Amino acid sequence: GAALIVSRCSVEEYSKLLKFWHARRPDVMVLMLNSRLVSVVRALMRMYRAHLCAAGWGPFEGGADPTSGLVASYIALHMCRLATVYGFGSERITEDKEAHTPYHY
Repeated sequence: GAALIVSRCSVEEYSKLLKFWHARRPDVMVLMLNSRLVSVVRALMRMYRAHLCAAGWGPFEGGADPTSGLVASYIALHMCRLATVYGFGSERITEDKEAHTPYHY
């Protein structure tokens, strides 16, 4: 099945979206993202960065808030039997400070 995860909308907008999809595609699960979930992912990300820094990988600049892709990956890991993520990140892959990989996932 498919899931549509909605963030940044009012309860009224969510209700309309839920009714719309339920009438057309009852197999699609429509969920509203709770801001506490983003806080959980942020805390996990901070712990992960602390472990990386302790291992000599860091410090890291910026990026204190999780991306929507990281939050979606976290949700997928908890909702799906299998979740595959690829090409995740925007760190440099060379010593050339001007060269960056495109931001993608």
